Amino acid sequence: MFLHDLLGFLTDSLDSALGVCCTTVGTTKPSSVLSIGSRQYKIVRALGEGGFSHVLLVEDFSSGEQFAAKKIVCQHGMDTYSMAQREIDAYRRFRHPNIIPMVDVLDVPLNTERRPIVTVYMVFPVYKRGNLLDLVMHNQETGRRLEESFIVDVFRAISEAVRYLHTYSGPLYDNNQEEDYDNGLPAVRGYAPLQATDDYSPSHATPYAHRDIKLGNVMLADDGQTPVLMDFGSCLPARFTAHTRSDALRIQDDAAENCSMAYRAPELFDVQTGAEFDERTDVWSLGCLLYALAYSHTPFEDPVAGPAGTSIVLAAINRKYTFPEPDPYSPRLKQLIDFMLEPDPKRRPFIDQVVSLTDTLYP
Repeated sequence: MFLHDLLGFLTDSLDSALGVCCTTVGTTKPSSVLSIGSRQYKIVRALGEGGFSHVLLVEDFSSGEQFAAKKIVCQHGMDTYSMAQREIDAYRRFRHPNIIPMVDVLDVPLNTERRPIVTVYMVFPVYKRGNLLDLVMHNQETGRRLEESFIVDVFRAISEAVRYLHTYSGPLYDNNQEEDYDNGLPAVRGYAPLQATDDYSPSHATPYAHRDIKLGNVMLADDGQTPVLMDFGSCLPARFTAHTRSDALRIQDDAAENCSMAYRAPELFDVQTGAEFDERTDVWSLGCLLYALAYSHTPFEDPVAGPAGTSIVLAAINRKYTFPEPDPYSPRLKQLIDFMLEPDPKRRPFIDQVVSLTDTLYP
């Protein structure tokens, strides 16, 4: 598990301007044309690539406006198409000022006799200021630090987006996607169908967890102040139980693949049979994000020695982290971070409590 996590952590730098973690199967040449619905886009250049997809800078032929197009090539026999559809569903479902909007989407079937392929395009706004990780790295290189008021304002806005997900009151899934779900939970990425309970039923709205909140998945809008949460490929209904050992192993493997190690809640490193999970895994990630935004590295990594998978896991499980001395920020910031980094998932606060404490500390 540690080797898998470490490799994933070291390759995080491949995340693109849209936070993609994906390989290119075939390429799209610059200056070619992409038609989506009634629009035509000129492909300008590649922005980034990873494991199953890459991101292109495109330009609307009519308006000249530029966008970022995420291209995912889904091969037969792989679950990338289910992943892509889950991400598309999330962008269609969620509407919030601090969640990235999807402008266009297109499935392009490229069927061959032996190996059918579907190419999925998702079109998003371009954020020229990049993401929060870019901002932190730039400040680290120039010896600057962010003002505490800016940090708190950005964190508060991200928290509101997360609260929207955690208190989601819309439909559980799109009507035309019902066949992809069983008992209200998507049967993808290794999750077995789970039993509905009195307070968690497919007939009722359910909270969602983003499951990969990190600096690299928060863009900064062109005003330089507004954070925009992105990359919903890991987003799922938040509440589930590891009923069997097989469930536990699937959940653990899924977390290792979809939840960045340095931001991952400790209960996801060693999943036990009978363990229950809810949206508070995101709250732990928010605590790590707030720390990283202030101090330029996550709380459980050694800023001198660099990332080490085993060390991060043990430090997170045992809640071993410190604050710099002297600390340029007020004790209020440390109090807020400590509040979220509670290793016991049953004692960890819900997002409403986090927002309430933020408003109390920073009225």
